[in-house]
Amino acid sequence: MYMEVGVLKESRWLQAMVAVGAGLWVSPHAWAHCSGDGECPALPELTSDSIATPSFGVTGSLPATSFSNVGAPGVFDIRFNFINPVTTAQQQAFEASAAFWESVIVGYQPGVALDGIEIDITLANIDGPGGTLGFGGFAGGPVVNQGGFIFRTDDGITQTGLITLDTSDFGLVPDSNVINHEVAHTLGFGTLFNANGLVASGGQFTGSNGLAAFQDEFDSSAAFVPLELDGGPGTALGHLDEDIVFNEAGQIIALPLTGITDPQGRDLSNELLTGVLGPDPSQTFLSNTTVAIFADLGFVVELPNVIPEPGMALLMLVGTGLLAVRRRGV
Repeated sequence: MYMEVGVLKESRWLQAMVAVGAGLWVSPHAWAHCSGDGECPALPELTSDSIATPSFGVTGSLPATSFSNVGAPGVFDIRFNFINPVTTAQQQAFEASAAFWESVIVGYQPGVALDGIEIDITLANIDGPGGTLGFGGFAGGPVVNQGGFIFRTDDGITQTGLITLDTSDFGLVPDSNVINHEVAHTLGFGTLFNANGLVASGGQFTGSNGLAAFQDEFDSSAAFVPLELDGGPGTALGHLDEDIVFNEAGQIIALPLTGITDPQGRDLSNELLTGVLGPDPSQTFLSNTTVAIFADLGFVVELPNVIPEPGMALLMLVGTGLLAVRRRGV
């Protein structure tokens, strides 16, 4: 399989619990992604740091939502191609992720004639427990400009992506947060920011939809959406910014709350598209900011979170057309 843009590697919270007095020390670790807009590191470099003995497992439950069906041309639709045999539970985990994203990404911007994305899924041992939890990116195919937006496609009709997850790290079923996070990157989050001219120097995401949502949701005075600058190639510039504490060896040892919260009191450090999955995956949430960023990448979206009034109506000019980013109840 040809892999060029967006080589991804996932290393979730390594639940390395070491007794310290009467307490436990829990060490976090990042899921890292090459931004996809420059030269990506070789796969051997995309391995996690070794910090004690990791323990991985399924957390929480799958979203209680219907599974996706193949949609008509022109309708955004996520389709998975399973390269190796999978169990019913594994397939349902991916289909739940498809339904999760299809509930907020509802179509393409005017001028975009795509019918959705096909993602090749491989579940296999990569490097045993720990290390690389998974990787993914784009399959071979042309980069196309439709409606003023840049997409990676197979033949100009369908977006393409690939994800490989390490079966040694997730037990019977992959964690839903990891799948949702990976799918977002195959759709272009972080991997097609530069190609679409959405990032200024210093990690400033400048897309008008994402910025308006960030102002409405997290910081009314913000002039840009801050992207992660730490973590090196793969983590930096491909995720929303949060506070990450490293030790002298470059290992992540803490993930404090940022103090930046949405109207529901949820801290930005627990957002799905930050660079590090929080210590309690059940606290992970999808923000309006992340969803609105997809509007800057060429999609029509529906915001998942209701912002209490007074709020900014996210009606803004995109290209030559007027895009309405709709809100819906949680």
